[in-house]
Amino acid sequence: MLDSKKIADLLPFSLLAALILYEIYKGLISILESFNPRILVFVVPTIVIFILFRAGLLRIFSSKRIDDGFKPGEFLLTRDKILIQTKGSRILVKALELTSPQNSELELKFSQIAEVLAHMGINSSLAVMCFPKKHREDWIDFKGDVSDEEGFEVFQRRTILLWVEVKENESLKMAKSMLDRAESTIKSKLGDEWDIEVFKGSNLKELSKTLLFRLQIALFNLDFHGETPKSLVDSIYLEIGRRSNGSLVKLSLRDLCHHITILGRTGSGKTTTSKFLVSKIWELGVPVLIFDYESEYRDLVLTLGGKVISPSLKDDIVAVNVLGDLNDVSEAKLDEIAEQFTIILDLTPPQTYLLLKALVHLSEQAREGDSPTLVDLYEEIASLKAVGEAEQESKRALLRKFYPLIKGEARRVLCEENFPKIEDLMSDLISIELRDIATESVREIFVFTILRRIYHYNKTKGRTSGIRHITVLEEAERILPKIADLTGLTIGDRMVSELRKYGEGIIVISQSPSNLSPHIIRNASTKIIHALGSTQDVSFIHSLLGPSLKAVGEISHQIHYLKTGECLVALRNSAELSRVRIKPEYIPPELEEEDLRYLISTAPKFYHKRKKEVLKSRLP
Repeated sequence: MLDSKKIADLLPFSLLAALILYEIYKGLISILESFNPRILVFVVPTIVIFILFRAGLLRIFSSKRIDDGFKPGEFLLTRDKILIQTKGSRILVKALELTSPQNSELELKFSQIAEVLAHMGINSSLAVMCFPKKHREDWIDFKGDVSDEEGFEVFQRRTILLWVEVKENESLKMAKSMLDRAESTIKSKLGDEWDIEVFKGSNLKELSKTLLFRLQIALFNLDFHGETPKSLVDSIYLEIGRRSNGSLVKLSLRDLCHHITILGRTGSGKTTTSKFLVSKIWELGVPVLIFDYESEYRDLVLTLGGKVISPSLKDDIVAVNVLGDLNDVSEAKLDEIAEQFTIILDLTPPQTYLLLKALVHLSEQAREGDSPTLVDLYEEIASLKAVGEAEQESKRALLRKFYPLIKGEARRVLCEENFPKIEDLMSDLISIELRDIATESVREIFVFTILRRIYHYNKTKGRTSGIRHITVLEEAERILPKIADLTGLTIGDRMVSELRKYGEGIIVISQSPSNLSPHIIRNASTKIIHALGSTQDVSFIHSLLGPSLKAVGEISHQIHYLKTGECLVALRNSAELSRVRIKPEYIPPELEEEDLRYLISTAPKFYHKRKKEVLKSRLP
C-alpha cells in the first residue's frame, strides 16, 4: 500500500490528469453533436483496412528480410543491437563505448567482467583503438620512464562487444534481455569511474562499417576448411613498395602460389624484403614456415606471436628421423631419398644404385617393425654383397660417405625424431633456426627431409586453386643447387614445381643466383632482384629473364646502383621490369636474450592461431 507521503506527492499529478481528460471530453462532445453517423460507414472500414494492410506488409517484408533474403554473413541494424545471420544460427550483438577521464586499468577489470559474463552465457571482447586527438576530455596522458615533462596525448576508444548466439528456430527475446542485463552488470562492476554509452542509431551503423566489426562477422561465419578460397586468392593484394613514379607495386595471393625468388648480395636488403612479405602474409592469416640459417627472423616471428624451433632456445635436441616414413613408403619415395643423398653427398651412379638397393631391402623389413634410422641403413649397405672389385670399391666409398652421418652431431639430429607433427608445422607461423647445426651436409639433409614431408603432406590434402601455406627458404642454393652435368630436373626442382598445384607457395632467397637451379628462377612468377655481387650473377639473371621483358638490357647498368632496399621487380604476366623501393611498414625491435626467453615461456598463454578465412574481413 502507498503511504501518506507518496499519496501527497501523486495528488498534483492526478488533478492535472483529470483536468486534461475533462478538456478532451468537452472537445469530443462538441464534435459528436455536429457529426453525421453515416460517415462512419465509410471511415471505420477504411481505417480497419489500412491497419490490416500495413500490418500485412510489415509481416511480409520483415519475414522476407530476416528469413528468406537474410543470407549468412549479412546483418540487420536495430535501435541498439545488430543481428548477424550465420550458418544455422543468428547472433545478436550489443556494443558499448567506455570513456574515463583517467588512464584506468580497464584491461585488468575486464578479465573479471568477462568471466562473469561467460557464466551468464554471454560472449564478450574488448577492443582498444587509438586515434588522433578529437576532444580534450578524451585525451589520455602517457608518461614512461624516459624523462618527458610534457608526455604525449592520444584519443582512445574502448569498445566492448557483447553477443549471444541463438538457433534459427528460437526467439530473440531471451537474447535481448541477456544483453541488457550484461550492460547493467558491466556498469555495476566498473562503477562511476567509467562512462558507458550504448552504440545506437548512426553510431551503431558507423561501428558496423569498421574493420573490427567486419572481422567479428568473418569469425562468426568461418567454416575453417584449411585454405584460402580461390575467390580471395585473386582479390587480395599485398603492397610491397613503390616505383620511382610513385605508383604501387602489388602482389596477389595468386603470385604467392606461383612462387617468388628474392636475389641479392649480402646487405642488399633481401632478408628485410622477405621479413616484410612474411609479416604481410601472416597478417592475412596464411601460415608460414621459415628455414632460418642465421637466426635473422627470430625477433619478427616472436613479436608476431609465432614460434621458433631452435636448439639454442631450449634444452631438447631438435631432430628428425630421415627414414621415419620408410615403413610406409612407395618406390617414388625411395627414389626421392636416394636422389636426395646423391645430390648432397655427391654420389656416383654405382653408389646411388647400391644405396637404392639397400633402401628397398630396409623398407621391406621396416613394414613389420619400427621405423629404421640411418644407422640401420649403414648396416644394410655394409651387408650388401658386392659383385666384382668395382662394385666393392663403390660400396666402400659409399660407406665412407655415410659414416659421418651416424656419428656425433649427425646422429643426434638425423637419427632421432623430436620435431613437431607436420600438421602443426603447417598451421602456424614458425621459424626453424639452423645456425646451430654446424655440419653443412647435416643441415642440408635436415632441411630436405622437412621439405619432403611438406611435399607429401600437401599431396595428401589434394589439389586446390587456393593457397594453404607459404615456405620461406633462405640460402636456397644449398638445397636447390645448379648441377652442371644434369640435363633433367632434380627432386628439389620437381617438388617446387608441383607444390603450386597443392596451394603451397615458396619464397626462394639466394645471394648467389648463378649457383641456384635455373629452373627455380625461371619458373618463379615473381622475381625480386636486389643488388648483386658479381658480374657472373648479373649475366646469369640477364640470360634467365630473356628478351620478353622490356628494358632487360639495362639490368647490368642499374643493378650495380641499387641502394639497400631497392630492387628490380619482374611480376607475373608483365613485360615490365620495375625499379622499386620496398619500405616495410613495421620492423620489429631487436630483442635481448632475456626478452626472447620470456616470450617463448609465455607463448602458450597468449598465442592464438590465425584462421585462414579471416581473409574475408579484408574484402570490401
